[in-house]
Amino acid sequence: MARPKLAITLSAEQRRELARLVKAPATPQKFIRRARVALLAAAGEDNAAIATRLRTSRVTVGVWRQRFLDAGCLCQIRIRQ
Repeated sequence: MARPKLAITLSAEQRRELARLVKAPATPQKFIRRARVALLAAAGEDNAAIATRLRTSRVTVGVWRQRFLDAGCLCQIRIRQ
């Protein structure tokens, strides 16, 4: 049986910032993928669906979901790279 997904709750400000990162032409693709993982996870999608949609692995999605939950924002994630 699969583990339950970890819920991500975003404030309106966090959601705007993530959407801005995704749309900005100068944002590196790795940051765009991380932002999309957070946005889709907050929308209630599970790791398998996000992985399929973003053409990446479930493990990658799970890692970034957890890192977002631990840091509370992408600011810490961007520093760690």
